[in-house]
Amino acid sequence: MEEIKKVDIFGCPIMFKDIKLNNEILEKFILDLNKKQKSRYRSNVGGWQSNNLNLDIKELNPLILNIVKCCFEYAVQQKFKNNSKISLANMWANVNGYKDINQIHIHPYSMISGVYYVKCPKNCGDICFRHPSTAMEYDWATEHFEEHTETNCSNCCFPAIKGRLYLFPSWLSHKVMPNMNKKEKRICLSFNTNLKVF
Repeated sequence: MEEIKKVDIFGCPIMFKDIKLNNEILEKFILDLNKKQKSRYRSNVGGWQSNNLNLDIKELNPLILNIVKCCFEYAVQQKFKNNSKISLANMWANVNGYKDINQIHIHPYSMISGVYYVKCPKNCGDICFRHPSTAMEYDWATEHFEEHTETNCSNCCFPAIKGRLYLFPSWLSHKVMPNMNKKEKRICLSFNTNLKVF
């Protein structure tokens, strides 16, 4: 008897890379900005979020170069057209203290989004992605499975790690769990990229 075959469809590609940058320079830049600028409110509940940053600032240049390079690799793996040009659309800083969170949200009008972690104390909150089908949570609940896999989990969380860059589809719903560290703040930079096809 011929064995049953399986095809996985509708995958959600998450890519990550640990990057060696001078995070102390980035941290100082963000905290100095935090003192000068009031928080805007998007998905954040508590914490501080900057306005969109000037992408020509020298402190951001090494990170931006790495983001563009990694997004190019992401685009190649996902079979975007080979004449696509990747550009950074916007970037903003986040500082989250004790119990600060980011509610579930997406990043509309972009292609690839991501986050780079500048400072990550212990228990500072994972980034969690929700399966595109929210109905999955009703019948494919956690208790039905011996272990979670790429195809049976309705939610998947990744740790906040200093120096780590995560890339994900901009349409994928995600949230940030609360920073449960009472003494230290989580600091990161989030961004969106666009692809132009020529």
